Amino acid sequence: MTHATSPADAPLPDERRPPAGMFGEMGLNVGIWIAMLLLAGLEVFVTYRHPSMPALITMLLVLAAVQAFLGLMYFMHLRHERALLGWSLIGALIFVVLLMNQVWPDALRAFRLRLRY
Repeated sequence: MTHATSPADAPLPDERRPPAGMFGEMGLNVGIWIAMLLLAGLEVFVTYRHPSMPALITMLLVLAAVQAFLGLMYFMHLRHERALLGWSLIGALIFVVLLMNQVWPDALRAFRLRLRY
């Protein structure tokens, strides 16, 4: 006696089959996304605590660097690339910091203004 198979029981062709480990990767991405949301909430919390201006800028820059690292490594998939690509980004980072050196004097004006918030 043979059993009739329905189309739902037929195996999926290769082009329609999800990649192996896809759902584990999705769980990791959701976890990273939640971590980035928590970091953004921490930035808001730190800002409303009204620390001194140098401490505020330092904390916000560190939190932004952590968020950028997570975004680059996991959402832009740099953790799967060769190390040479990651190291080449260091040169671009140095170039950007050198260009930002032109606007630091204007940004440091915030220390002289003694803003009250």
